[in-house]
Amino acid sequence: QYRIFPDKHFQSVDKSKIFQTFEEWNKWSDCEWAHSDKDYCSGGQLRMATDLSPSLDKLREPDGSILFTGKGQSDFMFVPTLLADIFEEAATPHLKHGVWIECAFPKVLDNVIQRTQTQHRSIPLCTSWDYGFLRGTMQM
Repeated sequence: QYRIFPDKHFQSVDKSKIFQTFEEWNKWSDCEWAHSDKDYCSGGQLRMATDLSPSLDKLREPDGSILFTGKGQSDFMFVPTLLADIFEEAATPHLKHGVWIECAFPKVLDNVIQRTQTQHRSIPLCTSWDYGFLRGTMQM
């Protein structure tokens, strides 16, 4: 988790550490997720944070940063029709800046929850990359 400011510097979520580049943050955080340093993740997030369009105002923190709240398996999300417009508004900047769903959904969900005070429920996905034993069986 990190925040990016419009001037392109990064901070830890608690603001105790400042980083001039994503690479500095990535080294400090020991983030081992293979996607975090790719253009479709941190690159797009950096483009979002430096885009001063009013469409991003609702995603910004009071200090002007955008807080990126993590990663996770994001193959599916059910969005009630009642929340569809808010979801679309939060998701559109990610699409505009080329951020893939694995990197976008945590921030989009966080924004929808903050704006609507709704609750969410995570259901474990039945995904396994174990082709030798688990994948394609009823245990999956």
